[in-house]
Amino acid sequence: MDGTVRSSPAPFDSDALRANIASTAQEVVIPDRYLPLVDAVEGLHGVRVSLAETMGEYFHTFRNVDLLIDGLQTTLLRNWPYFERSEDRSRLFGLLTELVLGLLDLPLTHEQFSLLLRGLLLWCTEASSGRHRLAYDEALETIGQSLARLFPLHPDAFLERDALLRNLLQRTAGRPALAPAFSELYREALVAGYRQVRDHLDVPGWAAG
Repeated sequence: MDGTVRSSPAPFDSDALRANIASTAQEVVIPDRYLPLVDAVEGLHGVRVSLAETMGEYFHTFRNVDLLIDGLQTTLLRNWPYFERSEDRSRLFGLLTELVLGLLDLPLTHEQFSLLLRGLLLWCTEASSGRHRLAYDEALETIGQSLARLFPLHPDAFLERDALLRNLLQRTAGRPALAPAFSELYREALVAGYRQVRDHLDVPGWAAG
């Protein structure tokens, strides 16, 4: 077996996981750093295939960002419980965090950024309220800091997800390591929202009424 991921179901060589993207026939090598994600779902064929396809798209030279976002959302929002079974869950959470934040740093469209932000916030909220929540503090702190840095570049996307931001803040408010970053992020969203109201408020009409 050559370790290549093909369009039909096939086993994986986790020592050198590769994905063959049929549209360009480029062989994509997944960095060894991310192979623990694949190993964590050994024996779960559907989950592993979905992850391998997503990571193959991620590291492809001509990746399809829309497909990649869909794949990451599947991993974060549907398949994460399978990864969380691992005793190495903290490391796995950190590796997925790296992948998502790396994508958010790219020049995405508003729709792409907003959709990926939604998936990330939902995932963080679930993880920060689950039984293993303390295992993820370091990565969650990094996420909060990174989102605060990205906010000025995509304020409208954050305003679209203000309810999710509030939910995440509620889950992290009592945790000293996490509360500062997410409190500041939500404060920035509130200020931006109030600024939009101010800029679009019909003051003469309001005064005349």
